[in-house]
Amino acid sequence: MSDKSMSHENRDAVSLGREKVKNIAGGMRNSFKQASASIENKAEELGDSVSKTSRYVGRMIQDRVNSDPWMVIGGVGLATLIVGFVAGRRTSKAVQHP
Repeated sequence: MSDKSMSHENRDAVSLGREKVKNIAGGMRNSFKQASASIENKAEELGDSVSKTSRYVGRMIQDRVNSDPWMVIGGVGLATLIVGFVAGRRTSKAVQHP
């Protein structure tokens, strides 16, 4: 074989390799686009679901507060007292008294 024919064969092989890489890259690009579109759709569905659930919970809380506000006020007061007690104990343990 001559140098010219070898060079031509090498060019053909390189050209074929480039085409294969382009095809693979194009296929991957399409796969990524499809996956991205699917993720966007799922995120939108999840957002709608969270929005509906939070509105429902908000209505339930509002109904509960309107029906018996003193029970809610007492519950919040008790929760605040417990959190304050726990936080105070942690702070006193963290501070070393001489």
